[in-house]
Amino acid sequence: MNNESIVNKRAGCGRLLVLGAVFLVALLFRLMYLYQYRSSPFFESPIIDALSHYLWAVRLSSGDWLGKGVVAARAPLYVIFLGILFKIFGAGYLKARIAQLFLGAFNCVLVYLIGEKVFNRRTALFASLICAAYGVLIYFDAEFLNVTLTIFLNLLLMIFLIESIEKPTYLKWTLSGLLFGFCLQSSANVILFFPLMLAWAYYYLKHSGMERRKVYNSLGAIVFGVSLLVLPFAVRNYVMGGDFVLISSTAGINFYIGNNPHADGKSALAPTRDFSS
Repeated sequence: MNNESIVNKRAGCGRLLVLGAVFLVALLFRLMYLYQYRSSPFFESPIIDALSHYLWAVRLSSGDWLGKGVVAARAPLYVIFLGILFKIFGAGYLKARIAQLFLGAFNCVLVYLIGEKVFNRRTALFASLICAAYGVLIYFDAEFLNVTLTIFLNLLLMIFLIESIEKPTYLKWTLSGLLFGFCLQSSANVILFFPLMLAWAYYYLKHSGMERRKVYNSLGAIVFGVSLLVLPFAVRNYVMGGDFVLISSTAGINFYIGNNPHADGKSALAPTRDFSS
């Protein structure tokens, strides 16, 4: 083995140690929080969205995976994810949360990988340790909410997009679109990023010297990948509820809650209306 191979091997081992350290630090913070959270009355009494996610996931884990008669009020992927955790570990308040903590800690590793790819190792380490100790992320990692899964999918999407730009193939663009479809099914407001993603891909592919036909084919591959995830859920919603809902049906009521004349910026309830006149 020559000196260059030895140096590369040592560098690879050192990188793995850094990634492992980031993961363990992030997991330690999250387990410490979970230990303290168990004394809270909300630990076994989730409310609002967390409660609806929990109840729906219990229903799915009992065998009703299609959610018969239910139109997705919000993006359904997190509930499916939680239902799978309940199926594996049993419905409860502890084991599924621990599984989410592991996913949240792994998100910090993904932040490192993106930072290393786009900037440098120092920036990557700094950013990943911020995520490891950031209280808001730690809080959401222990809740029955879609935040942790959404962050994981979006970080994974960024890695796929970077890789697709560096070594573009139609398969990579299709997989990126497919992954974006998963992101949409976890949090529908990610749709705002879709035109920006297409514009970004178009800009880099065009300036890479790729011929116009291949550029448009690549963008088409992204759209095709997204459609593979969105359309089946839309068909399912139409069959189950008789209404054409692409992802979720809460956009209108959420917009009204936040923008009606009586909105106070705090309440999650829509004001009542008088329909007598």
